[in-house]
Amino acid sequence: MKPKFFLILLALVLTVVPLFSMCKEAPALQVKPIELKVASFLPMTDHQNVTLKRAFDKVEKLTKGKVRFTYYPAQTLVTAKAAFEGTVEGRCDIFNGALPCYNPGRFLLTSVIDLPPNIPSAEVASVVYWDFFKNNKLLQNEWKEVKVLAGHVQVPHDLHTTAKPIRTMGDLKGLEIRTVGVAVHMVKAWGGTPVFLPMSEAYTALQKGICDGMTTNWGQLKANKLADVLKYHTRVGVFAASFFIIMNWDSYNSLPPDVKKVFDDLSTWLPREFGKSWDRDEAAAIDWTMAQGGHTMITLTPEERAKWVKKATAAAAAAWLAGAKARGLPGEKILDAKYKAIEKYIK
Repeated sequence: MKPKFFLILLALVLTVVPLFSMCKEAPALQVKPIELKVASFLPMTDHQNVTLKRAFDKVEKLTKGKVRFTYYPAQTLVTAKAAFEGTVEGRCDIFNGALPCYNPGRFLLTSVIDLPPNIPSAEVASVVYWDFFKNNKLLQNEWKEVKVLAGHVQVPHDLHTTAKPIRTMGDLKGLEIRTVGVAVHMVKAWGGTPVFLPMSEAYTALQKGICDGMTTNWGQLKANKLADVLKYHTRVGVFAASFFIIMNWDSYNSLPPDVKKVFDDLSTWLPREFGKSWDRDEAAAIDWTMAQGGHTMITLTPEERAKWVKKATAAAAAAWLAGAKARGLPGEKILDAKYKAIEKYIK
């Protein structure tokens, strides 16, 4: 071996070996997590946001920190009415709690879920109706511009009034009742005058006498301080709104395959978790409200409640079917499928 060649080879060895050793000892590069913005119209303390955060904490662990969530509650990023558009446009990556009833007509077919008769248990309702949604392409098509991660159904609404106790349908005559979605037709059928207002405006409207009452679940009485102004509570339970957790398609498609799988799996267990949360929150809210003093709970007789349910069911179904027919949609087929989905439970 020529001396010059040997010296060159030796120099290369002395250079490469230390570099190789340094590479072996160097720590692995930290991959920056994917940041996802989660919007909601509810405060962070609301049980829906608590439930979702618990679920997303689990997602962060399952993905080994590949994703990280930042929360924007109480309409700080996207409003309730703009939930769908805001998610489609990418103002948020995920919206927790998009309601068909806040966009009358836009999700006409999906709103069949909200029609009475309702399932008293939110846990059962959420599981039954999520399965119904997953197996109905026409409903899914209304949401095709977003990735639907999961859906759930709240506990049925009761009727709450400020100054007048409601024991019969006749007591509602002349009263203005804040309500939403298909419940508008129910209130009309009962003899009241429906008024649509965002939840954020309900307290002031009730306080100033613009509205005489509202349909809502008991949880809102505490969360939005409505127990200050609503003193009479008639147990009706014939309207329950559906909610959906939706995601921007670009945000979803940008995820690695293993992370997508974790998001896809949410639909197998999250609807039930939300349903359980609704049931727990409602029971606690009823106890809390009645413990405040000055509140009257009114339980209708079975005969009287049957009249309310019959009127509400007929009026809401007729209005919904008319809307579907006007658009050339198979309303009767979808309504029949909904009834079959809950038939076993109702029996």
